[in-house]
Amino acid sequence: FEELHLPPVMAKEVQNAWHKFLGNFETKLAAGEAIYAAMFEAAPSIQNLFKTPRAVQGMRFMYGMNNIVESIHDPPQNKAVLESLSFQHLDLE
Repeated sequence: FEELHLPPVMAKEVQNAWHKFLGNFETKLAAGEAIYAAMFEAAPSIQNLFKTPRAVQGMRFMYGMNNIVESIHDPPQNKAVLESLSFQHLDLE
């Protein structure tokens, strides 16, 4: 896939929205668990694909999203982050 090039103002707004989301929770763990819960509420059929304990998986979601959002201003870095996450899921085809 190609690099995502956002105008700097838009990239900053994405980061601001992410930081605002994180600010709604006491901890990053709580934010990750909220992401985890929302995913499974929206798509319960994928829950059986996750074998890791909920707290661990929540942190993985949170750190994955954080890496994506924090690199969004740097298209080559953002692409590398997304590719790395993608390669971790190749066994799930």
